[in-house]
Amino acid sequence: MKKRFQRWIIVLMIALLAGCSSVNSGISQQEEDFTKNSKVNLKERAVFYSEEALVKDEIPLNSYIRCTGKIMQKDREGTVLEKGDRFILKIGDTKIQVFNEQTEAFAVGDYVNVYGEYYGFLKGELIEGAEQ
Repeated sequence: MKKRFQRWIIVLMIALLAGCSSVNSGISQQEEDFTKNSKVNLKERAVFYSEEALVKDEIPLNSYIRCTGKIMQKDREGTVLEKGDRFILKIGDTKIQVFNEQTEAFAVGDYVNVYGEYYGFLKGELIEGAEQ
């Protein structure tokens, strides 16, 4: 009787663990969908401002903008951007400071589109490669 009870406990534990693993895979799919939708929404909401608007500081704070330019330098050693790095984006003759808030790999010298929220600097929530 005791062995039978122990076997049932083991079977229930295995079933419980198997059920938890299938729930986790569903959550990761939800996270992926949310991330994809967030990127699409950010790209739709972001407004392109001219270089002149950047220079004259005519961009409303906390607005979502898109900038296209060349990564000139970053604040840490090395050339590859990491999440949390600050870098300078050169847009024509204008330079803007960007805080990298994403994990995609870009390097100093790359030409990129940066989407994010403007605070006098740009919080780069989405960065994509761009053509010159």
